[in-house]
Amino acid sequence: MNRSPNREDGGNLSNIKEDRRSWLSSTDNRESQPCHGKRNSWPSSRRKVKAKKSNEQRDREILQADLDRLHQWSVAWLLNFHPEKCCTLKLGKPASDQTYFMADKNSTSGKHPLKTSKAEKDFGVVVDSQLNFKDHISQATTKTNRILGVIRRSFDHLTDHTFVQLYKALVRPILKYGHSVWQPVLETLQDIEDVQRRASKLIGHLKDKPYPERLSILKLPSLEHRRRRGDMIDLFKYVTGIYDTSRPIFELAPNSNTRGHSKKLIRKRSRLAVRSNFFS
Repeated sequence: MNRSPNREDGGNLSNIKEDRRSWLSSTDNRESQPCHGKRNSWPSSRRKVKAKKSNEQRDREILQADLDRLHQWSVAWLLNFHPEKCCTLKLGKPASDQTYFMADKNSTSGKHPLKTSKAEKDFGVVVDSQLNFKDHISQATTKTNRILGVIRRSFDHLTDHTFVQLYKALVRPILKYGHSVWQPVLETLQDIEDVQRRASKLIGHLKDKPYPERLSILKLPSLEHRRRRGDMIDLFKYVTGIYDTSRPIFELAPNSNTRGHSKKLIRKRSRLAVRSNFFS
């Protein structure tokens, strides 16, 4: 703002309003564009104020180039991909309609378009486009319920010791596999705990007892307690340096005058719930 009120203006603020209108009219000629790692310049000869979105075309070209190099690597090592079994999994919103291709010598065009999938299994964990892992949890609970049905039909009488051995060997490993990836939240957390709740009722003399009491008699912790305990153990190893990482995952809080210990962590803010559910 070039001018300010003074005594000559007689305390009249009309000059300030005029300067403000002049400044706003000057911004009408500017255009803003995102820059990565560089200072943004403001050209004075442009008209209209508008913010351009980042051009995603270059990112798509980079991804397609990576697929081409991956195909060349597979040919060099005689580990050819099956284009019809390959697919793309798009994360985030909004999902683009970009089609990617995999080289295929059997195709007339030499390239095979990759189909788009909403969920794919990788290392035994079903990853979906929304990252809520509901499909994986649904499959895990369905499979464990079937195993519980087999146990119920195969044993006329189950002792506490026999049940615990069967449960730990056949049921619980499926429920806890990869839980650090698909950490359950909200309704999915209840679905997983319901499996152990129903399983503990297979023992006749415990059927009518409350769930916490059944766990106490069987000396089994709840699945939620096991996950929290595992997270605390991993957190301790990250903070104390037992896990060797290239960069710190957690940030220690600066010293303050309040009571506490020296291992307080800074809780980062997240815009979406899907980020707040992650371990780090």
